[in-house]
Amino acid sequence: MTVYHKLIDGWILNNYELGDITEEEAFAQGYKTINEPPQDGKAYCAQSFNEGEHHIEVEWVEVPPEVLPEEQ
Repeated sequence: MTVYHKLIDGWILNNYELGDITEEEAFAQGYKTINEPPQDGKAYCAQSFNEGEHHIEVEWVEVPPEVLPEEQ
């Protein structure tokens, strides 16, 4: 299942699992796909967004390990 996204006020990325909706229906309702962060075991946060017609290009920045909370 594809996860779609919307930008709220241009800077808050919300995620939606829309179920059995077609890609065209999702785009018509303002939902878009994004480039996901790397899946390399590191932590990432979104630094900036560039919103196109059907896609949101996210600039992902690695979060340095020293700022992450310690695991218990």
